Amino acid sequence: MAGLWNEVNHAVLITDSTIDVTFSLLQNLSQEHVQCMAVILWSLWKHQNLKLWENENELCANVVDRARHLIED
Repeated sequence: MAGLWNEVNHAVLITDSTIDVTFSLLQNLSQEHVQCMAVILWSLWKHQNLKLWENENELCANVVDRARHLIED
């Protein structure tokens, strides 16, 4: 949805770890795409924590909606 698949796929193919993928993307993406990646990573982290600690499906849906709006903006 964010239009970053090609960049993410390339970073995964040329690096060896998640940390390397993340830093490769941060170094090579445009400022706009870096912001989008930050929102995506935050959303994944927040969603995971909600599932682990609160197990509230409604809260998880709100996080996804907030992330989607941030990406669209």
